[in-house]
Parts: sequence; C-alpha cells; structure tokens
Amino acid sequence: MQMKEFSDNVTLDQFGLFMKDILMEDASDDQIKELFDYLDKDSDGILCVSECQYFNKIIKNRIVNVKSALIVVDFQNDFVNGSLSIKKGTARQDPMDALTSLNHLISKVPFDRIIYTQDWHPSNHISFYEHCRNNDRQLRKEDKVRKLKPFDAVQFDKPSKFSQVLYPVHCVQNSWGSQISPHIQLAKDAKFVRKGTNIYIDSYSAFADNIQNSKSELERFLLSEDITVVFVCGLAYEICVAATAKDSAKLGFLTALVCDCSKGLSLDGITNVNDQLSKLNAAIVESTFVEKFVNKEFNKLPWQWIQSIINQAKYIEENNGTDENSIETAEV
Repeated sequence: MQMKEFSDNVTLDQFGLFMKDILMEDASDDQIKELFDYLDKDSDGILCVSECQYFNKIIKNRIVNVKSALIVVDFQNDFVNGSLSIKKGTARQDPMDALTSLNHLISKVPFDRIIYTQDWHPSNHISFYEHCRNNDRQLRKEDKVRKLKPFDAVQFDKPSKFSQVLYPVHCVQNSWGSQISPHIQLAKDAKFVRKGTNIYIDSYSAFADNIQNSKSELERFLLSEDITVVFVCGLAYEICVAATAKDSAKLGFLTALVCDCSKGLSLDGITNVNDQLSKLNAAIVESTFVEKFVNKEFNKLPWQWIQSIINQAKYIEENNGTDENSIETAEV
C-alpha cells in the first residue's frame, strides 16, 4: 500500500488537495467539508496532529491486512447463451466480453475466498412467465385480464401479496441452463451459493430472498472467514449483481461492483443501480483496481469506501465513545 498520509496543521483547502491525491474520483466540495468538519474535533478550522493521526488510523485500520472475497454472480449457461441470455437485452451486452477480465481475476488475483452463486429454481418457479397462472398462485385482478409477456411486472395476491417481474423459464435445478458456464474458470476451494430455490419467492441477492424473509448462508460464511472487503461481479449487472452488492454494503462490508466483469440487460437499469449503489457507499470499480487492491499495490481509494469507513467510526463513537482501540478492532 502506497497511500499518502498527512501530518499536522492542515487547513480545509489543504485537506481538499490531499483528498484529491488519495481518491479515485473527485468528491464534491460539500462532501470534503463535511468530512473535514467531522475530523476537526475542536472546530478551530485546522486539523492538528492528533486529528490527522485519527484520520490516518481509522482509514488504515480498515484497509491494511484486510481479507477480501470475490463473488461471481450467476454466470450460468442460461444467462450467457440460453433462455435468458443477457445479450438479448436492449443494452446488447455480451457476457463473453467479460471473460478475459473475470478469468484473470479468478486465476491470478489472490482473493481469500471466491464464491460462485447460481440461480437454482424449481421447474414451476413463481418468476416464470409460463407458470404465472398456475392453480397454486393467483395474480391480482388487473393482471389476470392482461395479456402478459416476459419481463412484465405483475403482482400476486396468493400465496401472498408481492410484486414480481416475469421471466422465461431459466436455471431450472440440475438443468444445462443452471450450470455455471464452462467458459468461466472455477477456483480451487470455491464456495457455491444457490438461490431462488423457494417456489413462491424470487432471490436476486445472494444474501437473502427478495422480501428479506429468508437469508442464505453467505453472510455467515463471509464473517466466519473474517472477510471485510467484498467485490461483486457477474450477471445480470442491474439485477442480481446489484442486489448482492447492495446487501453486502448494507451488512457493513466494504463493497465494490466490478463493472468490466459484469454485463446487464438495460443501460438505463445499469445507470440507475450505479446511483443506488453509490448512495449505499458501494463503489463501482474496474478489475485493474481490484487486482491492485488485493495485491496491496494501490495508492487511491473510492470515495464511497472513505464514507463507509467514516460512517462506521461515527457509529462506534456514538455507541462506545471516541475510542481508538474500539475503532481498530471493530468488525463489519
């Protein structure tokens, strides 16, 4: 790690210049001032030695000697070139174009753990357009009379009230379409997480189903492995990849979506989820940054990660008082 530190008697203008040196992208003047004011404990307009050391300490504590995981989301046959092929979307993005970067990460970058997720649906899953009128489920009145087609959003009244996007049959358990694409390298000792196994509820995120009623083993697994940094990529960018990244950020992991290793259906959808992820302090990065970060060869960080680290420090202060030791040992 080659990140710069700052020492003492730092003004707001100097702090702004320093932040430009350590950030991958520019933060707004208001964001920089808010951070400066938080660090300026005595409100004298200057960061003294102890205030500078505090910033250096809380940032370093979260990024030095961290353990990182790569989550490869749903890179399955049906999404690559099967019934729900991503390249058929309006964005015309081909999953095969992500292979070079993704396989490089899997084979060359020393992640502490690599996780592959799979959509793993029963043959009559609630998300399947072909089964939306089955006798064991009931659409709301307005949707019953509609001429439905794949990708329509509907609402079910039974078995419970919830909204659902309808998709062609895909990733049926033990089918060809549900298998991970043979074009993707499989890491040794990888973890596999299957989702969408409940007939009556979909699961975009690898952490939980769409109504957050049932959690997978993923969070528990990451915590048991002392993972604090999570990189997410795969298919489809704006659906299952984004949902997994959102949950990861909400759970307190430093989270980044790896954009060049992910492909999506809609450019508008991708733009929208990028904004949503940013608001959750999840970063959008390229695989080159991921490699540098894991190999500890980086000198810049995403602004979203700085915000996430500071927010955690604020939470610790509010609950435990200002205690450097508690910040140093805090879990995600």
